[in-house]
Amino acid sequence: MALPKHTQSMIEYVSDFTTGNLSRMFFDLDYSYYVIERFPKMERENAGIAQLYADTIDAAYNQCSGKDDLECMEIMKRALKDFVEQVDEG
Repeated sequence: MALPKHTQSMIEYVSDFTTGNLSRMFFDLDYSYYVIERFPKMERENAGIAQLYADTIDAAYNQCSGKDDLECMEIMKRALKDFVEQVDEG
């Protein structure tokens, strides 16, 4: 399934962090801003997928508080995988 435009951009951003293309510092600095900016647009595009994003990836991001960079990266990788699997299931 092709993701809506704004959801896809958030997935790409998170993926950049989980693959090491974006440092934790920059990820943390911009993540909340991007969610505030894009989440309403994500909801308008597809409310179900936006809610799934909140329940998986955004919830995982909240778990990263106090974790080191590698732990956070692993948490986000698992959430990203879970999100993609659930979207693919339909």
